[in-house]
Amino acid sequence: MMNKKVPVIIIGGLVVILLVVFVLFKNNESNSNNPNDSKEYSYMIINNESIWGYNGSWIKSNNSLIDNTNLETYINNVYSGFYTYKLGNVWNLFDGSNLITYDGLLIGFSKNLGRVININKVDIDSNDLNVINGILNKSIGIDDINKYEKVNIDLDNNGIMDSIIYVTNIMDEELNSYFSLLYVVFNGSVYVLKNDDVTNDNFYEEPLYSIKAVVDINGKSVNNIIIEKGYFSNVNKTGNIMYQYNKDSKKYEIVIQD
Repeated sequence: MMNKKVPVIIIGGLVVILLVVFVLFKNNESNSNNPNDSKEYSYMIINNESIWGYNGSWIKSNNSLIDNTNLETYINNVYSGFYTYKLGNVWNLFDGSNLITYDGLLIGFSKNLGRVININKVDIDSNDLNVINGILNKSIGIDDINKYEKVNIDLDNNGIMDSIIYVTNIMDEELNSYFSLLYVVFNGSVYVLKNDDVTNDNFYEEPLYSIKAVVDINGKSVNNIIIEKGYFSNVNKTGNIMYQYNKDSKKYEIVIQD
């Protein structure tokens, strides 16, 4: 009788062990995709659009983890203060019991995660057009571009001025083909981040880009670039992309995007 019970007991024990392993695996998988321990992750928010968690690598997070959290806060790329974030239709910011009113670009960081570098947008020039024509293998002038943005900034603080440039003609409805080009001139070298060749039949669905911010994450030697992605066909659909320079591959790489 005992001999018959032994296999049953062994099988039952194995089932229990497998169930425990399965539960632990699922719990670990859930934590890796949605961190729920704020002590392990630092956070970065961009308006109501992006909530990103950082713990050596980046992960998309959710607003419940930021509710009632204190963040170093930048408004329109200028430091404003260390505020408490409360969830609403937009982020409500409090300095103690005092509501902080703001308008424009809001970026917040967990303490010691990062800071925003103030930037100013300038006009493109003939040298930029030469680079643009070389990348696109076309001959275009300033009149062929209906949206452009350019930021001059020293991305690695070595005394050499770098540039971030975006140009497109997507907003012109009467063309047969379109371009959407985003690139960085970093220490004299050109790094193409986006080069979309768009046809007339789907240009409404193509993203439009905008240079949103430059941020210093954890004191890295090269600052990261944040690009906003919107859509010609849907002004309410928007998100952000963060690019980081990889010294090993010598390329700009997307480390996280919405």
